[in-house]
Amino acid sequence: MAEELKVPGLGNVPKKYVIGGVVVGGGVAVIVFIRARSAAKQAAANAANQTAAQASGTVTDPAGNTCAALDPDSGYCPGSPEDQEWQSENSGYYSSGDLASEEAAGEIPDTGTGVSTAGLVTDPAGNQCSAVDPATGYCPGTPQDLAALAGTASGAVPSSPVSSAPTTNSAWLQDALTVLPGGDSSANEAALAGVLGGLTVTTAQKNIFLEAVGLVGQPPGGYPTPIKTSDTSAQPGSPAKSAGPVNGLTLKPSGTGVQAKWSAATGATGGYHWVLTGPQNESGNTTSTVVTIHGLKKGAYKIEVQGLPGGVAAVADASVG
Repeated sequence: MAEELKVPGLGNVPKKYVIGGVVVGGGVAVIVFIRARSAAKQAAANAANQTAAQASGTVTDPAGNTCAALDPDSGYCPGSPEDQEWQSENSGYYSSGDLASEEAAGEIPDTGTGVSTAGLVTDPAGNQCSAVDPATGYCPGTPQDLAALAGTASGAVPSSPVSSAPTTNSAWLQDALTVLPGGDSSANEAALAGVLGGLTVTTAQKNIFLEAVGLVGQPPGGYPTPIKTSDTSAQPGSPAKSAGPVNGLTLKPSGTGVQAKWSAATGATGGYHWVLTGPQNESGNTTSTVVTIHGLKKGAYKIEVQGLPGGVAAVADASVG
C-alpha cells in the first residue's frame, strides 16, 4: 500500500498527492475545499445577521461595514475592502490554461468593459461590486446608493442649481413684482420705479421698495440713497407740499422711440420726473407735459411720470419695433 498522510478534513490521502502540504488531484486544491467550507459557514452567519437587521433595512457584515444586502458569495458588503479581497482571492481556482479552455468553450462569458475577470463591475462613482443596484445604478450599500435611495423615498430629485439672479435694475424690478404682495400692480410698480429713479416717494412706497429688497436682494445697479420721502422731512425744516397725481398718461411708439403725454398735475411746482424701463432704461426731468425718447432698442417699455415735489406717479406702457 502506498504511503499515506492524514490531511485534516480529508482523512488519509496518498503521499504522492500531497505536495508542500497541499493535496493535488484532478486539478482541485485543498484550499478550494477549505474556502468553500468557510464560505458556507460565513454565509450561514450572514443569513442570521440579515434576518436580524431586516427591521432597520440594513445589515452589518463581519468587518463592521453596513449596507442594504451582503454579497452572497463573500458574506461582506458589496464593494467593501473585505469583499474585494475575497473576490480577488477566490477568482483563481483554475490555472490559466483551464480558464483559457473554458472561455474558449463558451463556459465563461466575456465580461466586457467595466467588468473584471473576478466578476466585479465598477459603478459611476468607482465602487466595485458583483452587481449594481438596478434602482440607483450604484453598488449596493455604498454612500451613493444609499443617498439615491433616500432621495427616491423622499421624492427629491437632485438637480444642478441654476442661477436666476437679475443683472439689471429693470430685470430686478420685474422679479420683485412677482414676489411682492399685490404682484404686478400699478402701486407696486410706482413704488419700485420711483425709488430706482431717485424720485421723492411716500413712506408707504419706500416700505414697498425695502420689502422687495428683502425678498429679492439689492438691485444690481444700486439705487439713490437716502430714499427721499414726501411725508417726512428729508432735510431740516418742514416738508414741501406734494404735487397732485399725474392723470391721463399715455405712451405711444414714435419712430425708433416713444412719446409720453399727460395732463398737468396740480402743485407740480418742480415740474415732472419720468423713468422709462425696458430693454433700455432712461430717465429725466421736464417742465412740459410731453416727453419724447428716441433711439430705443426694440421691445416692451413702461414709463412712470411723477409731479414734483413728491406726487403720485402714473404708469403707461408701449412697444417699440
